Amino acid sequence: STYLLSLRRNSDRTAGLKFQAERTMAAVRFVRSAWHVALAAAAVLWAAGPAAAFDHADVARRSLEEHIIPSYQDFASRTQSLADATRSFCDARSEAGLAKARSVFKGAVIAWGRIGHIRFGPAVTDNRYDRILFWPDPRHVTMKQVGRLLRTKPEAALKPENVATASVATVGLRALEIVFFGPGSDDFASADKDKTHYRCGLALALSEDLHHTAAVIFEDWTSSDRFQQLWLHPGADNSRYLKPSETTQALVQSFADRLNRMLAYDIPSADGEASNGNGKMPIFGTSGVAIDFLSASLDGLEALLKEGGFLDQSASGSAEDTEDVQQRLNVVLTELRFARRALGLIAQSEARGDFKTIPVAMWKSVRLPVENAREIADETLKAEAGLSSGFNALDGD
Repeated sequence: STYLLSLRRNSDRTAGLKFQAERTMAAVRFVRSAWHVALAAAAVLWAAGPAAAFDHADVARRSLEEHIIPSYQDFASRTQSLADATRSFCDARSEAGLAKARSVFKGAVIAWGRIGHIRFGPAVTDNRYDRILFWPDPRHVTMKQVGRLLRTKPEAALKPENVATASVATVGLRALEIVFFGPGSDDFASADKDKTHYRCGLALALSEDLHHTAAVIFEDWTSSDRFQQLWLHPGADNSRYLKPSETTQALVQSFADRLNRMLAYDIPSADGEASNGNGKMPIFGTSGVAIDFLSASLDGLEALLKEGGFLDQSASGSAEDTEDVQQRLNVVLTELRFARRALGLIAQSEARGDFKTIPVAMWKSVRLPVENAREIADETLKAEAGLSSGFNALDGD
């Protein structure tokens, strides 16, 4: 009878989650339909060619000063706090100290979510992006290699010079997630320092390396004699950007690429009605910050459009063209907010800690508005800025 009661409770909970998700999906479809009807009535055909009214230099400057630099400064600051919290915990093991370090780790993950879409320039130099976040990882290389380090405990792997040249799969946020939250972390705060000596040493080495990577990226963006010079001054003598439109192209491509990667790798998809993606856990599911990371990623994309000045630019052609562009970009923002709202429902559900029990409809209510935002934003931003159609970074070289 106890077993049957448990089955009934699980069934009731799943049915409740499905109802909640289906209600959200219905609301999303209704609003999307209303927006599409309004846009269809106002839509115009855009001719290909340069957008003389679009100020590429202004978008480059505002994106740098109001979005890229502040976001990377925040990430660098949070990784410094993570290294400090890890050192404090390792100096005096306690449950409170571990809770603090884990909390600071989650803050660093969220900060990365807000700026991880800027996947060019200093972020990709010397494999820095992958050193921060090695993902996707379909073969679970990080789990295997970090697990091996924790089992075999090679002291050489803790030396800063060795961490700096280590495989990207063994460093960064996901490696730290395994150290702080993975197998064996339950007794991380044990008073027996011999028992947790290596785990603490690895956590400290990884957190300090992560901060170094974040700090170097931030410095490259802020120093006038480094990447900032290339970004703000396109021209014939510029080794990276020949025309002002190329910096806008980099931002537009980054926006689309982040949405593509979220759909391909971050947000679970499903082929059945009972679980997501064959039970696969979303990124940062081990640490319980998966929903926050995905929400932060959507926040970052919205911030790029606002802080980068895309909402304030004029499109080529008539005032009608500009008005239509602004309407479409507002639809993109609405879709991103619908996706965040759907993530919020997952966060509020009892299934948050066990992603295998989340009904497929709940993930669909996240994926649907993200897919729609991607489709509308791609052509709208290119039309606004007079850009030609680019490539999908997920298609390969």
